[in-house]
Amino acid sequence: MRLTAAGIDCPAGLQPFETMLTGRFFNRPEKRLVTVLEFRCSLSALSETRARLVLCSELCGVLIPLEITLCADTLSVKVEAGSIVESGGNIWRLMELSFLPGLMESGADAEGSYLLPVFSGMTVPFGGHAPMRNRDRIYMDRSEWEKFGQADCFGMMSAACDILGIVRSGAFLAWTDSEFNQQGKNRLYATFGIRHSPEEILPQEDKSAVYRFLPPGGGFSGLAFAYREHLIAERGIVPLRERVGHNPVLDYAVHAMRVKIFLGQKQPFESDGASPYASCTTFAEAGEIIDAMWNAGIRRAVVTLVGWNRGGHDGAYPTRFPVNAEAGGEAELKRLVGKALELGYQIVPHDNVTDVYLSAPDYDPALVSLDEGGERQTAGLWAGGLSYKICPTVALNRFGGEFRRCHRLGFRGAYYLDAQAAGLFRCTDPAHPADEKQFSLSLARIALLPRELFGAVSTEFVPAYMLPYADEASRIPGQMEFRNLSPRLPDPLRQLNGEVVPFYQLAVHGLIVYQSEWVHTYGSTPEARLRGLLEELSCGARPAMEVSMRPLCNGGGYRESIEALSESYRINFELCPELQCAFVAGYEETAPDACRIEYDSGHRVEVCWGDRPRLRISRHGKLLYDNEYGKSDQRMTTSSAPAILA
Repeated sequence: MRLTAAGIDCPAGLQPFETMLTGRFFNRPEKRLVTVLEFRCSLSALSETRARLVLCSELCGVLIPLEITLCADTLSVKVEAGSIVESGGNIWRLMELSFLPGLMESGADAEGSYLLPVFSGMTVPFGGHAPMRNRDRIYMDRSEWEKFGQADCFGMMSAACDILGIVRSGAFLAWTDSEFNQQGKNRLYATFGIRHSPEEILPQEDKSAVYRFLPPGGGFSGLAFAYREHLIAERGIVPLRERVGHNPVLDYAVHAMRVKIFLGQKQPFESDGASPYASCTTFAEAGEIIDAMWNAGIRRAVVTLVGWNRGGHDGAYPTRFPVNAEAGGEAELKRLVGKALELGYQIVPHDNVTDVYLSAPDYDPALVSLDEGGERQTAGLWAGGLSYKICPTVALNRFGGEFRRCHRLGFRGAYYLDAQAAGLFRCTDPAHPADEKQFSLSLARIALLPRELFGAVSTEFVPAYMLPYADEASRIPGQMEFRNLSPRLPDPLRQLNGEVVPFYQLAVHGLIVYQSEWVHTYGSTPEARLRGLLEELSCGARPAMEVSMRPLCNGGGYRESIEALSESYRINFELCPELQCAFVAGYEETAPDACRIEYDSGHRVEVCWGDRPRLRISRHGKLLYDNEYGKSDQRMTTSSAPAILA
């Protein structure tokens, strides 16, 4: 790979400087977008590893300085903050820039596939498509939340080479554009938003991407391992194995099962939040569930109380106190906390610091974010009523002390924050404006307060930008979510017939711990629960349960959930506790619904969650566990599985 006067000579072929960017401009007199495919190039500096050039559009009167850097097997491209010059802004406004649109080009019938940044990663083969175009937002866009974007990268796997593209800066207003069977060609590339609307001034933010060239044949797992290397080396994410030794709270939580006990909520969902309360579990009954866990051999758990606060789950945020009286009040809560801690469990509140409700005594309209039209930013209709998004740049000014108040109740363990990274928002309030980046990173930074106070923190989703701030992802949406949501996906993405793969899980395993779902969501039969638990193992996830005493709200029956996952608990936290901090070293799909996953701890997990469920685990060649689950009893319990091999 080298730089020449003509362009970049790389394994993907020559990339001429003139075609490095594609621009989309808003024509103000004609009120429409115009695409510029090529620019005039002026080289200002060139060496074997670095080039500085200016791309000029005579039509639009714009100059775009571009910096290109080669280093070993990587190519970096950057448009520096504030460097774009618009001399024709009265007519033309730059709206988008696409980087290297020809780098990941393939024939429409060639062998290979693309990796798209939706769900935990989606592979799409090059061939077999009608002409179509697809666009996916980097990170979850609220208008297409069903895609659950978590990673800021994309990729290509071909016979010539594999390429991992990573959006290094500018990811909060960026997309991947994929084109299929366009004049016999496919392309995949990153597009950066420059403005939300033509009247905005040019932003002062770098737009940059890095491309890693890998030997062919590594598949999406090879791209995942390269992405993990980037997260550690370039983003400074510290692996779990380096964090747990200095943090006993995290050490416990990493090697324990997350258990949500659902206490209750207001039903039905009404916009004013004035519905009657439905009790699923009282604090005293939660103590019975904890006893059942202990009696079933579950010795390590992070008990998470959902609805401990005023009004139950999503009751009246940002108001949390007084403690839920219908569940038993503060005295009963403290008794429950003491009981859990005495048994050796962690016990924490299920909290939310992003949604607020009109019915809350502490509601303050001055702190609510405003949307693009200047109205209060709504976030959905939940148990507390119609929720609004608080602007995170000012949230802690009023409500930061609530974390310390929760700590004084006796809660101890890996704190849980709900909806902390559930899509991109921005605030247009002139008193506290925040674009998507400022909004998201301000929410992320809020997690540092309970993390410091309690020792560790879990959030509902942990997209790549959240990795420095969280220790656990309550969910990494993958194949299970895709199966449920695929009918709701936008037509272009759905028609690609892609396969959701555990790309993101393989990349972040050993950086955070995670699960995908709760055991009761796998299905109502023992067979369905078994397959769900085995599918979790296939992507390195640990088991988790959300339970209640009565099936009035969320949560499954605690007896059925405990029975379903008791053996999976023992495998994850007693037989193979080293897995939680290990890196994935190898992954192979051995058959539909079957795979082999290898860890740098020496473990090999061979699992099938299809028609003939099976699990086989060895370490350094020594067999630890082997079971082909019989059709007569599909439960993953001690009675149906063989004794753990010595």
